[in-house]
Amino acid sequence: MKRSLFKSIVLVILCLAVLFTSVSCSKLAQDKLADENISNNEPETTPEPPVDQNSEPEKEEIPEPEPEPEPLPEIEKVVYYNPLTGEEVSEDISMKRPLAVMINNYPSSMPQLGIAEADIIYEMIVEGGLTRMCAVFQDIDEGTVLGSIRSSRHNYLDIVKAYDALYIHAGGSPQAYSNIESRDIDNICGVKTHGSLFYRDSSRLATMDFEHTLCIKAETALDYFANKSGYRLEHDESYKCNMEFTDNVALVNAQPATDIGVKFGLGKTSSFTYNADSENYTMYQHGGKEYYDGNMDQSVEFKNIIVIQTSVVSIDSKDRKEITLTGTGNGWFICNGEIAEITWSRSDNDAQFEYTYSDGTPLVYGVGKTYVCVIAKAGSVEFE
Repeated sequence: MKRSLFKSIVLVILCLAVLFTSVSCSKLAQDKLADENISNNEPETTPEPPVDQNSEPEKEEIPEPEPEPEPLPEIEKVVYYNPLTGEEVSEDISMKRPLAVMINNYPSSMPQLGIAEADIIYEMIVEGGLTRMCAVFQDIDEGTVLGSIRSSRHNYLDIVKAYDALYIHAGGSPQAYSNIESRDIDNICGVKTHGSLFYRDSSRLATMDFEHTLCIKAETALDYFANKSGYRLEHDESYKCNMEFTDNVALVNAQPATDIGVKFGLGKTSSFTYNADSENYTMYQHGGKEYYDGNMDQSVEFKNIIVIQTSVVSIDSKDRKEITLTGTGNGWFICNGEIAEITWSRSDNDAQFEYTYSDGTPLVYGVGKTYVCVIAKAGSVEFE
């Protein structure tokens, strides 16, 4: 019995020893596996090459700064001007031939049509103490109606040639017709050759005599000139308008002149009143009636007024005139509420007019429209 008990105790001790040994081995195996896993997860390191103590360290290259881009050149704005007014325009029209149009100025033919767009208007004496206008248009709206159109006189052809203009008229004196051909003037005549281009205004026919009703549309005239073989639409390269303009006109030896009366010397008188707000002059004629454009139903103002005094004589039984427009003579320049005496000159019948003050200084126009009165020796200019 004791022996059996002893065996049992020994067996229990052996089992406990085996169990302890098994647990210890398992723990050792787990610790070894953990150490292997840690070793496998560590990054591999590459050994650094030995440093040469005698070599200089590499310098870090610093990139050179890029050069500043050169500024773009400023684009200079090209500005164009109307050569007959000095006003800024949207395109170059300096070499474009203007239109010169014979405009009726008989008292019962008023109002005139299209004159508000004229850059320069010349008023000269015709028969019976009356006057007629030659209106010069450097650039005209195609829809403009021009009228009423009247006949030519040979003196007006000097104005046409001075501006190398395309001429519109309705008939003419025998000398005018002869000179139009001999002086090679590109023209439209509403009587002899181009009547279909003109029309009679119905509203004028209802209130005026027949001869005061003839009109032409600017578009019609421009189309004809553009399609007429042999007619130039541009000046020759040698042509240059001699008018100079400034915003700050300085008259020489000037006197105040806000109200001016111009007597043509053979019946007609025109007057001009200065408007300080617009710095322009309004014209009155035919008993003090305001000069205005019937197309726009508004008055026409002028920046510059020039008066040319010259010889005006009758040359035939119909009282047609010979007006001297070459050589030199006296005149007046009126602008910005002032008046000054000037000298006009013209070398020949095709040349442009030149104007100088008494001290020889060339005349410079104010920017805007110009009105030119050609008066007889018997005429005069009064002002206050």
